[in-house]
Amino acid sequence: MKRPPINRVIWFQLAVTFVVATISYTVGKVHALSALLGGFIFILPNYFFVRQSFAYSGARATRQIVNAFYKGESIKFGLIIVLFALTYTFVEPLEPLAMLIAFIALQMTNWLVPWILGR
Repeated sequence: MKRPPINRVIWFQLAVTFVVATISYTVGKVHALSALLGGFIFILPNYFFVRQSFAYSGARATRQIVNAFYKGESIKFGLIIVLFALTYTFVEPLEPLAMLIAFIALQMTNWLVPWILGR
């Protein structure tokens, strides 16, 4: 079984992050930086999740695949919480709305994964 081309999804999410940051730059530098941070808060844990989830393949590895998905999703959720907390605590100046809009825009890219992967 061939592994899915997950790198295309990550590259697409990076592109969306830079588009949102570029649009946010029209408002100001702080908005653009906040949008970049919001995008990376999504991308970094998502990349970990994808690497964890697709570590196994094949019918014989079904239990390992399911466990990897649960473990990857749990760690992804924890990383998102930690990254948001660190960002709110240590980054100043910060525009929370721009950061949240970028994060939500990246979350919505998951709806496009079948199209990105060509299925």
